[in-house]
Amino acid sequence: MSVELTQQERDLLTQLVDSALREIGPEIRRTMTYDYKDDLKEQRQTLRRLRDRLSADRPTVMISEV
Repeated sequence: MSVELTQQERDLLTQLVDSALREIGPEIRRTMTYDYKDDLKEQRQTLRRLRDRLSADRPTVMISEV
């Protein structure tokens, strides 16, 4: 699946991902449940990959279906 984004959409999505990344770090440190902590760490990695893909100079963002 591919999604074409305007520059404005890409900028907004990047801001949202950056915001989520800022919020997830403290959440990881605060949680006491190891399974949930692992889930949050996995989400953080996914968010980082998404931010990297959005930062790349590409007119189209490719999203693979899982």
